[in-house]
Amino acid sequence: MKTTNEVLAETGLTHPMLNRLKDLGIVPKPKRQGLGNRKGVIGVFEDDVIDIINWVKLQQSSGLSLAQIAEKLREAKVEEGELVAPKPGPELVTWAAELFIQLHARYPDDEFVPGEIEIFEERPDGTVIARFRVRRVPRK
Repeated sequence: MKTTNEVLAETGLTHPMLNRLKDLGIVPKPKRQGLGNRKGVIGVFEDDVIDIINWVKLQQSSGLSLAQIAEKLREAKVEEGELVAPKPGPELVTWAAELFIQLHARYPDDEFVPGEIEIFEERPDGTVIARFRVRRVPRK
């Protein structure tokens, strides 16, 4: 999870630009997370928001407007895979790469916005359950 300030620092965006991306639906609105003991709440983004923003920048550099990019993302499909594996290690990276290659082979004309590998459960036996999420954007 990334705070707004972390997203801005990692991407070089300004607050107004991040708000514009949220308003257009390009970047999902952050989830509200409590700070505990009446300290308020903050907005946090999924880790893959950085990948989405980098993809948006690439699309802009090829001449697309934010409205056109938003339209492409509305057509995007989210592809996911889950894996039970030993503690985080090279197996997870290999698995994510294989999933990405399979998707690219299945949809060769589409564009892809890969996300990060997310470990969402650690089991007592030392294994983890991980998820890899990719946004597949159909080309017209």
